[in-house]
Amino acid sequence: MSKREGLRADSTHFTLGGAPFLILGGSIHYFRVHRAHWRDRLLKLKACGLNTLTTYVPWNLHEPERGVYLFQEQLDMEEYIRLAGELGLWVILRPGPYICAEWDLGGLPSWLLQDKKMKLRTTYSGFTSAVNSYFDNLIPRITPLQFKNGGPVIAVQVENEYGSYAKDEKYLSFIKEALLSRGISEFLMTSDNHEGLKCGSVDGVLQTVNLQRLSGDVQHLAEMQPKKPLMVMEYWSGWFDVWGEPHHVFSAQEMISIVRELLDRGISINFYMFHGGTNFGFMNGAVDLGSYKPETSSYGSVVLIFMTTGTIIMYILKGYVTLVRLCKDAGLIYTDINYRSKLNLSIFIRLQSLKWMPVGQKPTYPAFFRGTLVVDQPTDTFVKLPNWSKGVVFVNGQNLGRHWSVGPQKALYLPGPWLKSGDNEIVVFEELKAAETIHFAENPEYSKTVEVSTQLFCTLL
Repeated sequence: MSKREGLRADSTHFTLGGAPFLILGGSIHYFRVHRAHWRDRLLKLKACGLNTLTTYVPWNLHEPERGVYLFQEQLDMEEYIRLAGELGLWVILRPGPYICAEWDLGGLPSWLLQDKKMKLRTTYSGFTSAVNSYFDNLIPRITPLQFKNGGPVIAVQVENEYGSYAKDEKYLSFIKEALLSRGISEFLMTSDNHEGLKCGSVDGVLQTVNLQRLSGDVQHLAEMQPKKPLMVMEYWSGWFDVWGEPHHVFSAQEMISIVRELLDRGISINFYMFHGGTNFGFMNGAVDLGSYKPETSSYGSVVLIFMTTGTIIMYILKGYVTLVRLCKDAGLIYTDINYRSKLNLSIFIRLQSLKWMPVGQKPTYPAFFRGTLVVDQPTDTFVKLPNWSKGVVFVNGQNLGRHWSVGPQKALYLPGPWLKSGDNEIVVFEELKAAETIHFAENPEYSKTVEVSTQLFCTLL
Protein backbone atom coordinates (compact mmCIF):
# COMPACT_ATOMS: atom_id res chain seq x y z
CA MET A 1 0.00 0.00 0.00
CA SER A 2 1.36 3.42 -0.97
CA LYS A 3 1.94 6.41 1.34
CA ARG A 4 0.51 8.81 -1.23
CA GLU A 5 -2.18 11.38 -0.54
CA GLY A 6 -5.15 9.73 1.14
CA LEU A 7 -8.86 9.81 0.39
CA ARG A 8 -10.04 13.32 -0.49
CA ALA A 9 -13.40 14.90 -1.33
CA ASP A 10 -12.37 18.18 -2.96
CA SER A 11 -14.88 17.95 -5.82
CA THR A 12 -17.87 15.85 -6.80
CA HIS A 13 -15.66 12.75 -6.93
CA PHE A 14 -13.36 11.10 -4.43
CA THR A 15 -9.63 10.89 -5.10
CA LEU A 16 -7.17 8.45 -3.56
CA GLY A 17 -3.48 8.95 -4.09
CA GLY A 18 -4.42 11.94 -6.23
CA ALA A 19 -6.36 9.80 -8.72
CA PRO A 20 -10.16 9.54 -9.15
CA PHE A 21 -11.56 6.84 -6.91
CA LEU A 22 -15.01 5.23 -6.70
CA ILE A 23 -15.62 3.42 -3.42
CA LEU A 24 -17.07 -0.03 -4.09
CA GLY A 25 -17.47 -1.43 -0.61
CA GLY A 26 -18.90 -4.41 1.17
CA SER A 27 -19.51 -5.00 4.88
CA ILE A 28 -18.20 -8.13 6.58
CA HIS A 29 -17.92 -8.02 10.38
CA TYR A 30 -14.94 -9.94 11.74
CA PHE A 31 -16.83 -10.67 14.97
CA ARG A 32 -19.63 -12.41 13.06
CA VAL A 33 -17.36 -14.66 10.97
CA HIS A 34 -15.05 -17.34 12.36
CA ARG A 35 -11.44 -16.20 12.08
CA ALA A 36 -10.53 -19.26 10.01
CA HIS A 37 -12.99 -18.00 7.37
CA TRP A 38 -11.85 -14.37 7.19
CA ARG A 39 -9.61 -14.88 4.17
CA ASP A 40 -12.26 -16.86 2.28
CA ARG A 41 -14.94 -14.20 2.81
CA LEU A 42 -12.62 -11.33 1.89
CA LEU A 43 -11.48 -13.10 -1.26
CA LYS A 44 -15.12 -13.52 -2.28
CA LEU A 45 -15.69 -9.82 -1.70
CA LYS A 46 -12.74 -8.95 -3.90
CA ALA A 47 -13.78 -11.50 -6.54
CA CYS A 48 -17.08 -9.63 -6.90
CA GLY A 49 -15.23 -6.53 -8.05
CA LEU A 50 -15.31 -4.61 -4.78
CA ASN A 51 -12.30 -2.60 -3.65
CA THR A 52 -13.14 -1.68 -0.04
CA LEU A 53 -14.02 -3.57 3.13
CA THR A 54 -16.14 -1.90 5.79
CA THR A 55 -16.53 -3.18 9.33
CA TYR A 56 -17.87 -2.06 12.67
CA VAL A 57 -15.87 -2.43 15.90
CA PRO A 58 -17.97 -3.80 18.82
CA TRP A 59 -17.04 -2.09 22.09
CA ASN A 60 -18.94 -4.64 24.20
CA LEU A 61 -16.78 -7.51 22.92
CA HIS A 62 -13.49 -5.64 23.12
CA GLU A 63 -14.17 -4.36 26.67
CA PRO A 64 -16.61 -6.87 28.22
CA GLU A 65 -15.71 -5.65 31.70
CA ARG A 66 -14.57 -2.15 32.54
CA GLY A 67 -10.82 -1.97 31.96
CA VAL A 68 -10.57 -5.53 30.54
CA TYR A 69 -9.61 -5.35 26.85
CA LEU A 70 -9.75 -8.25 24.41
CA PHE A 71 -8.11 -7.99 21.00
CA GLN A 72 -6.89 -11.54 20.48
CA GLU A 73 -8.02 -14.57 18.48
CA GLN A 74 -11.55 -13.99 17.15
CA LEU A 75 -11.32 -10.31 18.18
CA ASP A 76 -7.99 -9.58 16.51
CA MET A 77 -9.23 -6.52 14.66
CA GLU A 78 -5.70 -5.50 13.63
CA GLU A 79 -5.02 -8.82 11.92
CA TYR A 80 -8.35 -8.57 10.10
CA ILE A 81 -7.46 -5.14 8.76
CA ARG A 82 -3.94 -6.26 7.80
CA LEU A 83 -5.38 -9.28 5.99
CA ALA A 84 -7.68 -7.02 3.97
CA GLY A 85 -4.66 -4.93 2.99
CA GLU A 86 -2.66 -7.99 1.99
CA LEU A 87 -5.52 -9.02 -0.31
CA GLY A 88 -5.54 -5.62 -1.99
CA LEU A 89 -8.60 -4.17 -0.27
CA TRP A 90 -8.99 -0.73 1.28
CA VAL A 91 -10.76 -0.41 4.63
CA ILE A 92 -13.35 1.99 6.01
CA LEU A 93 -13.48 1.50 9.77
CA ARG A 94 -16.61 2.21 11.80
CA PRO A 95 -15.49 2.23 15.47
CA GLY A 96 -18.61 3.77 17.00
CA PRO A 97 -18.60 3.78 19.97
CA TYR A 98 -22.26 3.04 19.16
CA ILE A 99 -22.52 0.82 16.08
CA CYS A 100 -26.19 -0.32 15.97
CA ALA A 101 -25.49 -3.33 13.68
CA GLU A 102 -28.51 -5.14 15.15
CA TRP A 103 -26.05 -6.06 17.91
CA ASP A 104 -26.72 -6.23 21.64
CA LEU A 105 -27.10 -2.64 22.96
CA GLY A 106 -25.70 -1.40 19.66
CA GLY A 107 -22.24 -2.54 20.71
CA LEU A 108 -22.21 -0.54 23.94
CA PRO A 109 -21.05 -2.59 26.94
CA SER A 110 -23.78 -3.42 29.44
CA TRP A 111 -21.63 -2.38 32.39
CA LEU A 112 -22.28 1.23 31.40
CA LEU A 113 -25.78 0.76 32.82
CA GLN A 114 -24.40 0.19 36.31
CA ASP A 115 -24.39 3.97 36.50
CA LYS A 116 -28.01 4.76 37.36
CA LYS A 117 -27.62 8.26 35.91
CA MET A 118 -26.08 7.05 32.66
CA LYS A 119 -27.02 8.91 29.50
CA LEU A 120 -25.78 6.88 26.56
CA ARG A 121 -24.48 8.63 23.43
CA THR A 122 -24.27 12.04 25.09
CA THR A 123 -21.56 14.18 26.67
CA TYR A 124 -22.62 12.99 30.12
CA SER A 125 -19.34 12.65 32.01
CA GLY A 126 -19.90 9.00 32.94
CA PHE A 127 -20.26 8.10 29.27
CA THR A 128 -17.47 10.29 27.87
CA SER A 129 -15.06 9.01 30.52
CA ALA A 130 -15.78 5.41 29.48
CA VAL A 131 -15.41 6.30 25.79
CA ASN A 132 -12.10 8.04 26.44
CA SER A 133 -10.70 5.01 28.26
CA TYR A 134 -11.85 2.68 25.48
CA PHE A 135 -10.48 4.90 22.71
CA ASP A 136 -7.18 5.20 24.58
CA ASN A 137 -6.84 1.45 24.05
CA LEU A 138 -8.52 1.11 20.65
CA ILE A 139 -7.22 4.00 18.55
CA PRO A 140 -3.49 3.27 18.96
CA ARG A 141 -4.23 -0.11 17.36
CA ILE A 142 -5.73 1.63 14.33
CA THR A 143 -3.29 4.49 13.68
CA PRO A 144 -0.41 2.31 12.36
CA LEU A 145 -2.87 0.81 9.85
CA GLN A 146 -3.83 4.15 8.32
CA PHE A 147 -3.15 4.95 4.67
CA LYS A 148 -0.51 7.54 5.52
CA ASN A 149 1.45 4.84 7.37
CA GLY A 150 1.23 2.38 4.50
CA GLY A 151 -1.89 0.63 5.80
CA PRO A 152 -5.26 -0.01 4.17
CA VAL A 153 -7.47 2.25 6.35
CA ILE A 154 -8.57 5.13 4.10
CA ALA A 155 -11.50 6.45 6.15
CA VAL A 156 -13.03 6.33 9.63
CA GLN A 157 -16.69 6.87 10.47
CA VAL A 158 -17.71 9.22 13.29
CA GLU A 159 -20.28 7.36 15.45
CA ASN A 160 -23.21 5.78 13.61
CA GLU A 161 -26.57 7.13 12.48
CA TYR A 162 -26.52 9.69 15.27
CA GLY A 163 -28.99 11.90 13.43
CA SER A 164 -31.74 9.41 14.30
CA TYR A 165 -30.90 9.82 18.00
CA ALA A 166 -29.59 13.39 18.33
CA LYS A 167 -29.90 13.81 22.09
CA ASP A 168 -26.85 16.06 22.48
CA GLU A 169 -25.69 18.61 19.90
CA LYS A 170 -22.15 18.54 21.32
CA TYR A 171 -21.74 14.78 21.15
CA LEU A 172 -20.58 14.29 17.55
CA SER A 173 -17.95 17.00 18.00
CA PHE A 174 -16.72 15.14 21.08
CA ILE A 175 -16.39 11.87 19.14
CA LYS A 176 -14.66 13.62 16.24
CA GLU A 177 -12.12 15.22 18.56
CA ALA A 178 -11.65 11.93 20.43
CA LEU A 179 -10.57 10.35 17.13
CA LEU A 180 -8.39 13.22 15.91
CA SER A 181 -6.62 13.80 19.22
CA ARG A 182 -5.50 10.16 19.33
CA GLY A 183 -3.97 10.20 15.87
CA ILE A 184 -6.74 9.42 13.40
CA SER A 185 -5.71 11.46 10.36
CA GLU A 186 -7.56 9.77 7.49
CA PHE A 187 -10.81 10.90 5.92
CA LEU A 188 -13.81 11.22 8.29
CA MET A 189 -17.46 10.60 7.41
CA THR A 190 -20.84 10.12 9.08
CA SER A 191 -23.68 7.77 8.12
CA ASP A 192 -27.43 8.43 8.40
CA ASN A 193 -30.76 7.63 6.78
CA HIS A 194 -32.79 10.33 5.02
CA GLU A 195 -34.32 11.85 8.16
CA GLY A 196 -31.14 11.49 10.19
CA LEU A 197 -29.16 13.64 7.76
CA LYS A 198 -30.78 16.74 9.28
CA CYS A 199 -29.20 16.25 12.70
CA GLY A 200 -26.28 13.92 11.95
CA SER A 201 -23.68 16.36 10.64
CA VAL A 202 -20.48 17.68 12.22
CA ASP A 203 -18.17 20.33 10.82
CA GLY A 204 -15.44 19.06 8.53
CA VAL A 205 -16.92 15.58 8.13
CA LEU A 206 -18.54 14.26 4.93
CA GLN A 207 -22.10 13.00 5.28
CA THR A 208 -23.18 9.74 3.62
CA VAL A 209 -26.65 8.22 3.33
CA ASN A 210 -28.17 4.80 4.07
CA LEU A 211 -30.95 3.44 1.86
CA GLN A 212 -32.49 0.50 0.04
CA ARG A 213 -34.45 2.29 -2.67
CA LEU A 214 -33.94 5.45 -4.69
CA SER A 215 -36.67 7.72 -3.36
CA GLY A 216 -34.99 11.10 -3.22
CA ASP A 217 -32.41 10.28 -0.54
CA VAL A 218 -29.38 10.76 -2.78
CA GLN A 219 -30.74 14.03 -4.20
CA HIS A 220 -31.40 15.24 -0.66
CA LEU A 221 -27.79 14.47 0.27
CA ALA A 222 -26.52 16.27 -2.86
CA GLU A 223 -28.49 19.38 -1.94
CA MET A 224 -27.09 19.34 1.59
CA GLN A 225 -23.51 18.93 0.34
CA PRO A 226 -23.15 20.60 -3.07
CA LYS A 227 -19.92 19.94 -4.96
CA LYS A 228 -19.07 16.96 -2.79
CA PRO A 229 -18.87 13.25 -3.64
CA LEU A 230 -22.00 11.21 -3.01
CA MET A 231 -21.83 7.91 -1.15
CA VAL A 232 -24.38 5.37 0.00
CA MET A 233 -22.63 4.08 3.10
CA GLU A 234 -25.23 1.38 3.65
CA TYR A 235 -27.00 0.03 0.61
CA TRP A 236 -29.25 -2.48 2.34
CA SER A 237 -28.92 -5.58 0.20
CA GLY A 238 -31.19 -7.48 2.57
CA TRP A 239 -32.91 -7.06 5.92
CA PHE A 240 -32.60 -8.63 9.35
CA ASP A 241 -35.15 -11.11 10.72
CA VAL A 242 -36.94 -11.16 14.07
CA TRP A 243 -38.29 -14.23 15.81
CA GLY A 244 -41.88 -15.10 14.98
CA GLU A 245 -42.06 -13.15 11.72
CA PRO A 246 -41.23 -14.09 8.10
CA HIS A 247 -37.74 -14.25 6.64
CA HIS A 248 -36.99 -11.12 4.60
CA VAL A 249 -35.98 -11.45 0.95
CA PHE A 250 -35.06 -8.78 -1.58
CA SER A 251 -35.50 -9.21 -5.33
CA ALA A 252 -32.14 -9.62 -7.05
CA GLN A 253 -33.40 -7.88 -10.19
CA GLU A 254 -34.57 -4.89 -8.18
CA MET A 255 -31.23 -4.71 -6.44
CA ILE A 256 -29.31 -4.88 -9.72
CA SER A 257 -31.42 -2.07 -11.16
CA ILE A 258 -30.72 0.23 -8.21
CA VAL A 259 -27.01 -0.57 -8.10
CA ARG A 260 -26.67 0.01 -11.83
CA GLU A 261 -28.25 3.46 -11.52
CA LEU A 262 -26.00 4.43 -8.62
CA LEU A 263 -22.88 3.37 -10.51
CA ASP A 264 -24.01 5.07 -13.72
CA ARG A 265 -24.26 8.29 -11.70
CA GLY A 266 -20.77 7.83 -10.25
CA ILE A 267 -22.05 7.37 -6.71
CA SER A 268 -19.88 5.37 -4.31
CA ILE A 269 -21.61 2.47 -2.61
CA ASN A 270 -21.13 0.04 0.26
CA PHE A 271 -23.19 -3.17 0.35
CA TYR A 272 -24.59 -3.72 3.84
CA MET A 273 -24.17 -6.58 4.22
CA PHE A 274 -21.97 -8.34 1.69
CA HIS A 275 -21.81 -11.32 4.04
CA GLY A 276 -23.86 -11.01 7.22
CA GLY A 277 -22.45 -13.84 9.29
CA THR A 278 -23.87 -14.97 12.62
CA ASN A 279 -24.84 -13.47 15.99
CA PHE A 280 -23.20 -16.24 17.99
CA GLY A 281 -24.08 -16.59 21.66
CA PHE A 282 -26.51 -14.01 22.99
CA MET A 283 -25.28 -11.01 21.02
CA ASN A 284 -28.29 -10.57 18.72
CA GLY A 285 -30.02 -7.24 19.15
CA ALA A 286 -33.71 -6.37 19.19
CA VAL A 287 -36.21 -3.88 17.80
CA ASP A 288 -38.70 -2.13 20.06
CA LEU A 289 -41.15 0.22 18.37
CA GLY A 290 -43.93 -0.42 20.85
CA SER A 291 -43.38 -4.17 21.03
CA TYR A 292 -40.14 -5.99 21.78
CA LYS A 293 -38.89 -8.06 18.81
CA PRO A 294 -35.60 -9.94 19.31
CA GLU A 295 -33.56 -10.66 16.21
CA THR A 296 -32.48 -14.13 15.12
CA SER A 297 -29.01 -15.63 15.46
CA SER A 298 -28.47 -15.49 11.70
CA TYR A 299 -27.53 -12.07 10.37
CA GLY A 300 -27.95 -13.35 6.83
CA SER A 301 -25.56 -13.65 3.90
CA VAL A 302 -25.69 -12.15 0.44
CA VAL A 303 -24.52 -13.95 -2.67
CA LEU A 304 -23.64 -11.05 -4.92
CA ILE A 305 -23.35 -10.85 -8.70
CA PHE A 306 -21.26 -7.78 -9.35
CA MET A 307 -18.98 -7.13 -12.32
CA THR A 308 -18.07 -10.80 -12.15
CA THR A 309 -20.06 -13.78 -10.93
CA GLY A 310 -19.44 -14.68 -7.28
CA THR A 311 -20.93 -17.43 -5.18
CA ILE A 312 -20.43 -18.50 -1.61
CA ILE A 313 -19.95 -22.25 -1.32
CA MET A 314 -20.42 -23.89 2.07
CA TYR A 315 -18.90 -27.31 2.70
CA ILE A 316 -21.31 -29.25 4.82
CA LEU A 317 -21.87 -32.23 7.06
CA LYS A 318 -24.91 -34.50 7.08
CA GLY A 319 -26.17 -36.77 9.84
CA TYR A 320 -27.99 -36.76 13.15
CA VAL A 321 -27.26 -37.15 16.85
CA THR A 322 -29.18 -39.15 19.44
CA LEU A 323 -29.34 -37.36 22.77
CA VAL A 324 -29.47 -38.22 26.45
CA ARG A 325 -31.09 -36.02 29.09
CA LEU A 326 -29.64 -34.64 32.29
CA CYS A 327 -31.28 -36.23 35.34
CA LYS A 328 -32.80 -33.27 37.18
CA ASP A 329 -32.82 -33.21 40.98
CA ALA A 330 -34.79 -30.70 42.99
CA GLY A 331 -33.19 -27.30 42.64
CA LEU A 332 -30.85 -25.96 39.99
CA ILE A 333 -28.83 -27.93 37.46
CA TYR A 334 -25.20 -26.87 37.26
CA THR A 335 -23.04 -27.60 34.25
CA ASP A 336 -19.43 -27.29 33.11
CA ILE A 337 -19.20 -26.14 29.51
CA ASN A 338 -15.80 -24.70 28.65
CA TYR A 339 -16.44 -21.18 27.39
CA ARG A 340 -12.72 -20.60 26.77
CA SER A 341 -12.91 -17.72 29.25
CA LYS A 342 -15.50 -15.89 27.15
CA LEU A 343 -18.35 -16.68 29.53
CA ASN A 344 -17.75 -17.72 33.11
CA LEU A 345 -21.21 -18.55 34.43
CA SER A 346 -21.65 -20.48 37.66
CA ILE A 347 -24.51 -22.46 36.15
CA PHE A 348 -21.93 -24.28 33.96
CA ILE A 349 -19.83 -25.80 36.73
CA ARG A 350 -20.98 -29.39 37.25
CA LEU A 351 -22.27 -30.64 33.88
CA GLN A 352 -19.88 -33.54 33.41
CA SER A 353 -20.31 -34.93 36.93
CA LEU A 354 -24.10 -35.06 37.00
CA LYS A 355 -26.23 -38.06 36.11
CA TRP A 356 -27.73 -38.31 32.61
CA MET A 357 -30.57 -40.59 31.50
CA PRO A 358 -31.87 -41.73 28.08
CA VAL A 359 -34.05 -39.11 26.47
CA GLY A 360 -36.87 -41.63 26.03
CA GLN A 361 -37.83 -41.17 29.65
CA LYS A 362 -40.28 -38.29 29.96
CA PRO A 363 -38.31 -35.12 30.77
CA THR A 364 -39.22 -32.35 33.14
CA TYR A 365 -38.63 -28.95 31.57
CA PRO A 366 -36.57 -26.88 31.34
CA ALA A 367 -33.80 -29.42 30.81
CA PHE A 368 -30.36 -29.97 29.30
CA PHE A 369 -29.75 -32.68 26.67
CA ARG A 370 -26.40 -34.06 25.60
CA GLY A 371 -25.21 -36.08 22.63
CA THR A 372 -22.03 -36.96 20.75
CA LEU A 373 -21.40 -36.26 17.09
CA VAL A 374 -18.63 -38.35 15.53
CA VAL A 375 -16.84 -36.51 12.72
CA ASP A 376 -14.24 -37.81 10.28
CA GLN A 377 -13.25 -34.47 8.79
CA PRO A 378 -14.62 -31.25 10.33
CA THR A 379 -16.41 -28.90 7.97
CA ASP A 380 -19.25 -26.36 8.07
CA THR A 381 -22.79 -27.55 8.69
CA PHE A 382 -26.22 -26.45 9.92
CA VAL A 383 -27.91 -27.74 13.09
CA LYS A 384 -31.65 -28.39 12.80
CA LEU A 385 -33.95 -29.26 15.69
CA PRO A 386 -37.26 -30.55 14.26
CA ASN A 387 -39.96 -31.02 16.90
CA TRP A 388 -38.00 -29.06 19.50
CA SER A 389 -39.40 -25.81 20.87
CA LYS A 390 -37.10 -23.11 22.28
CA GLY A 391 -33.62 -23.02 23.76
CA VAL A 392 -29.88 -22.75 23.13
CA VAL A 393 -27.37 -25.02 21.37
CA PHE A 394 -23.75 -25.56 22.44
CA VAL A 395 -21.14 -27.52 20.48
CA ASN A 396 -17.85 -28.31 22.20
CA GLY A 397 -18.60 -25.48 24.60
CA GLN A 398 -19.30 -22.92 21.86
CA ASN A 399 -22.65 -21.15 22.06
CA LEU A 400 -24.21 -21.26 18.58
CA GLY A 401 -27.18 -19.16 19.66
CA ARG A 402 -30.90 -19.60 20.18
CA HIS A 403 -33.30 -21.97 18.46
CA TRP A 404 -37.03 -21.34 18.46
CA SER A 405 -39.73 -23.22 16.58
CA VAL A 406 -41.65 -20.00 15.79
CA GLY A 407 -39.05 -19.28 13.10
CA PRO A 408 -38.22 -17.91 10.67
CA GLN A 409 -34.74 -19.34 11.31
CA LYS A 410 -34.93 -23.13 11.38
CA ALA A 411 -31.22 -24.01 11.52
CA LEU A 412 -28.14 -22.78 13.36
CA TYR A 413 -24.86 -22.33 11.51
CA LEU A 414 -21.99 -24.40 12.93
CA PRO A 415 -18.53 -23.38 11.65
CA GLY A 416 -16.31 -26.32 10.79
CA PRO A 417 -13.41 -24.99 12.92
CA TRP A 418 -15.54 -25.52 16.05
CA LEU A 419 -15.68 -29.24 15.29
CA LYS A 420 -12.86 -31.76 15.66
CA SER A 421 -12.14 -35.19 14.27
CA GLY A 422 -13.68 -37.80 16.54
CA ASP A 423 -16.20 -37.11 19.28
CA ASN A 424 -17.91 -33.73 19.55
CA GLU A 425 -20.16 -32.85 22.47
CA ILE A 426 -23.58 -31.39 21.64
CA VAL A 427 -25.54 -29.81 24.49
CA VAL A 428 -29.03 -28.38 24.05
CA PHE A 429 -30.86 -26.35 26.67
CA GLU A 430 -34.58 -26.75 26.02
CA GLU A 431 -37.33 -24.77 27.72
CA LEU A 432 -40.52 -26.51 26.61
CA LYS A 433 -40.37 -29.60 24.38
CA ALA A 434 -37.59 -31.85 23.05
CA ALA A 435 -37.25 -34.63 20.50
CA GLU A 436 -34.81 -37.55 20.62
CA THR A 437 -32.55 -36.34 17.81
CA ILE A 438 -31.12 -33.26 16.22
CA HIS A 439 -30.07 -33.13 12.56
CA PHE A 440 -27.07 -31.80 10.66
CA ALA A 441 -27.70 -30.64 7.11
CA GLU A 442 -26.07 -28.99 4.13
CA ASN A 443 -28.31 -25.93 3.89
CA PRO A 444 -29.98 -23.42 6.19
CA GLU A 445 -33.76 -23.47 6.44
CA TYR A 446 -36.35 -20.73 6.88
CA SER A 447 -40.10 -20.73 7.28
CA LYS A 448 -42.26 -18.41 5.18
CA THR A 449 -40.64 -15.41 3.49
CA VAL A 450 -41.73 -11.86 2.75
CA GLU A 451 -40.48 -9.19 0.36
CA VAL A 452 -38.71 -6.35 2.12
CA SER A 453 -40.69 -3.82 0.10
CA THR A 454 -43.93 -4.88 1.80
CA GLN A 455 -42.63 -4.10 5.28
CA LEU A 456 -43.48 -0.63 6.56
CA PHE A 457 -40.54 -0.43 8.96
CA CYS A 458 -38.00 -1.17 6.22
CA THR A 459 -39.67 1.31 3.86
CA LEU A 460 -39.67 4.10 6.44
CA LEU A 461 -35.94 3.69 7.06
